[in-house]
Amino acid sequence: MKYKFANAYGIKISPQAAGEECERLAATGPLTPKRLLDANREEDTPLHDAFEWDDATAAEAYRENQAASIIRALVVDAEEVADGDIRATGTIRAYVRVTDDSKVYTPIKVAINDADMSAQMVANARQDMRAFVRKYESLCQLSHIISEMKLLLAG
Repeated sequence: MKYKFANAYGIKISPQAAGEECERLAATGPLTPKRLLDANREEDTPLHDAFEWDDATAAEAYRENQAASIIRALVVDAEEVADGDIRATGTIRAYVRVTDDSKVYTPIKVAINDADMSAQMVANARQDMRAFVRKYESLCQLSHIISEMKLLLAG
């Protein structure tokens, strides 16, 4: 798969190297920021330079946040995962958190092809839509979008 960063602000490595390392970890267990960080502590590892190792500058929690930022920034072309139930064009997130209470990221291709994960993603989307409607329903400029969302949520 060809990886890119949607937002590479502060990330000092290639998106392809990051994507391949995340792929490797996801294939052997849960992909978490801590696991990504731990796998790249040694200087000869692919993503070592992506992290701030000076303890005077950054603590462990900061480095875990850097790892999470790398995972969240990775995107792929939707066409590369088109064998799943994806209707998107352009780029989509390569890894998603299926449950909000988890720090585990799942490859999008796995998540959309697993019935339980896919259903959870739809439930998350509906929850996000409800939050969007509550936040912006007073804006006249968004009335058409809000009406469509309300119809979707009702059905």
